Amino acid sequence: MDTRTRRPWSKSSGIRALFYDKTRDDLDIALQKLAGLKVALFKSYTGAWSVFEGSDFDIDAAIAQALAASPGVDYARLAQLMGLHPVVAKRHYHETGSMRWMELSLCSIEQAEKVAADFRPKKGEFGTFSRGPYWRTGPADRVWGDGGH
Repeated sequence: MDTRTRRPWSKSSGIRALFYDKTRDDLDIALQKLAGLKVALFKSYTGAWSVFEGSDFDIDAAIAQALAASPGVDYARLAQLMGLHPVVAKRHYHETGSMRWMELSLCSIEQAEKVAADFRPKKGEFGTFSRGPYWRTGPADRVWGDGGH
């Protein structure tokens, strides 16, 4: 099947979320260029793009190079894209009738101490649950607040 007319990435929000500032046509052109260079290929049975197994493309080196050239992670924008919602202490609410919640935030490891030191409730929350950049792969979670008082 011709991937240029089918837009195989259109069902996946992953590529669009990563390149939210690019148009669909820009993404089509980029993916077709990568496919033409035999770097990426569309797997119709999974409906996903992948790095071509026979490619000599070093994805680890490319990621390291891109990260080195990157201005850094915009944690506020990333949190906005993720649509973070507060964590509600449901058991506390059911047992006491008092609603308590913690906001979720994203921050770098380097920002963690400042976030803890500067914590002040903004919307009535009793704390904030902050997640670091590697929250899916390791213990980068931090909780700051009034200790439940």
